[in-house]
Amino acid sequence: MAELSNAEQRKLIKWDAKQALWVNKKTGARQDPPKPSWAERSGGVIDRARFIRAWNAATVVEDVQKKFFWRTRGEITRQKGKISRWLEDQRIYPLKGLNTLAQDRKKWAKQLTQMIQEGELVAMPDRSKGSSTKQ
Repeated sequence: MAELSNAEQRKLIKWDAKQALWVNKKTGARQDPPKPSWAERSGGVIDRARFIRAWNAATVVEDVQKKFFWRTRGEITRQKGKISRWLEDQRIYPLKGLNTLAQDRKKWAKQLTQMIQEGELVAMPDRSKGSSTKQ
C-alpha cells in the first residue's frame, strides 16, 4: 500500500478540543498529523519568533497546543515563561496570558449567570419539562 501524503493524512484526523489532541475521525484514537517540515529539520524545537506569532494569534492555550502538538502543555507553558522573561530582559512587555478552554468556559458560565441574575439576559424555559409549543 502506498504511503499517504501529508494532505491525505490530515483528512483522516481532526482536532479534539476537549482532549486537546489530534484524533482519527473514524476510531477516535490519538493520531497526530505529520510534523511540519521546519519542525522535522529543527528536531521539534520551536524558535522564538514562530512561538511568539502562534501565542499572539491564540485565544486559548489549546490553540497553541494544536499547532505545536508534539510538545506537552507543560513544555509549551514553560517556553512561554522563558520567552516572556527574555522579552522583559529586552525591555519588551511579556507575552499575554492565555486561559485554557476549561478556564474560559468556567469564566463565561459565571458571567452568563450574573447577566441572567441582573436581568440583562433572560433564560428560556427548560425544554425537558414538557413546555412544548408544537400544535
